Amino acid sequence: MRFAVFCQPVTVIYDRPAFTKATEKGVLSAISDEGLYGMACHVLDRQDGWVHILTGYGYMGYVREDSLIYMTEQALEDRDRRRLAVVDVYCADVMSLPAVQGVCLNSLVSGSLVETLSGCEEPGWTKVRLINGKEGYMRTQHLERKRFREEYLWKDANEVEKMLETASSRAKTAMGGQDGFSLKKVLDQWYGGSEEAFRDSLVEEAMKYMGVQYRWGGKSPRGIDCSGLASMAYMRSGVLIYRDASIVDGFPVTRLSVSDALEGKLRKGDLLYFPGHVAIYMENGRFIHSTARAGSGGVVVNSLRSSDPDCRPDLVECLYAAGGVR
Repeated sequence: MRFAVFCQPVTVIYDRPAFTKATEKGVLSAISDEGLYGMACHVLDRQDGWVHILTGYGYMGYVREDSLIYMTEQALEDRDRRRLAVVDVYCADVMSLPAVQGVCLNSLVSGSLVETLSGCEEPGWTKVRLINGKEGYMRTQHLERKRFREEYLWKDANEVEKMLETASSRAKTAMGGQDGFSLKKVLDQWYGGSEEAFRDSLVEEAMKYMGVQYRWGGKSPRGIDCSGLASMAYMRSGVLIYRDASIVDGFPVTRLSVSDALEGKLRKGDLLYFPGHVAIYMENGRFIHSTARAGSGGVVVNSLRSSDPDCRPDLVECLYAAGGVR
């Protein structure tokens, strides 16, 4: 089958069909990303227990086959048209009954996807269907509406791969931008036409990960890296951006000037790019990011302004671009 859905709460995605890789620094993990429960992928190849995939947000990698449940294209399209919701707390249990005394069927992390069903009359609970077909119940307050479509599932995988092959070599020169992308459509569909509401959402979604530890390749409350934080904030707000810390042609983020960033002319939710690092601009020179810096490893808020006590001058000095969805 050409499609599959992640069936584990968090699935590690590797940059090669191996758990580790040898480097000058020694043996390192080959992790590059994580797939969250309920998210889908396009199956490109299968060999020796490894599956080469293209995610619904345009990122490629390798996963172990036992982390997937295969689906036909028709089944995936049918599922995409049904009412899918995003888990909106660090961890949420799926119960056998709409009661805390029920049996826990699964525990899902923030960002996971579940199908919601009608038919629950117990206040405060929502009936859901898991990928294996089992039905259960989740606290309604632990779910939020799914605002994004996993559009890269339906694109030509070879064309996406060619686009990504040039990403690293053009990380500091690409102007970004995606043909056919319309921010207005996103605003009209989810925010009543209000760009302010959209930009508030970008920061609010990022703030939900405050205090989460830094994890290379992570994008869940178990651990998240800088581009994981940025891509999840945008995805949950309705826009798919590139998963890594760079501006890539073919994705909706377009390059903005460094001077605008340093002069406070950016809009809330715009992105700040440093070598190998990305942050989300808030307001008044402040930004939220996931940092591996000793003493502050994790999701924190810092400032571009030298007069602020939490300024990161090491980042200000190497800021090479800003980016925004316009």
